[in-house]
Amino acid sequence: MRRMLLALLLVIGLPPVAAAQQMLPAWSIWKNQQTSLLIVTVVNEHDFIGTFINNAQGDPCKGVGVRISGSVWGSLAGPEVTFVANFAPCSNRIIWWLGYMNNYENGNKIVGNYKLWYVDDQGNLHQEQNEDTFTKMN
Repeated sequence: MRRMLLALLLVIGLPPVAAAQQMLPAWSIWKNQQTSLLIVTVVNEHDFIGTFINNAQGDPCKGVGVRISGSVWGSLAGPEVTFVANFAPCSNRIIWWLGYMNNYENGNKIVGNYKLWYVDDQGNLHQEQNEDTFTKMN
């Protein structure tokens, strides 16, 4: 039964875990349209850790690097990539990011959405969301 399920997953396009990890390798560097960097340093099975350096214009955390943790899982849209960045060292911000590897560009792009939560100076919770594209640099 297990072999049949694996064969079915391969036929419908779900990549095996090893293939997903190869698409998001350790020590890979990814840059988004605002020149922020996602640096993946360690990949273990489905999980990865690294650093996110925010370079968005006008952002209070511009140039600040924070530790991230994330995961890679197979899906019909391609390998799903998700990570969380906590900017507590410079502001009351947390980012949750979800995207998919773009298989049409040989795994050189991750396209997705992010949600940003932060608390303003008055203690009010805010949420923003937007689209993002990371392109592999190395």
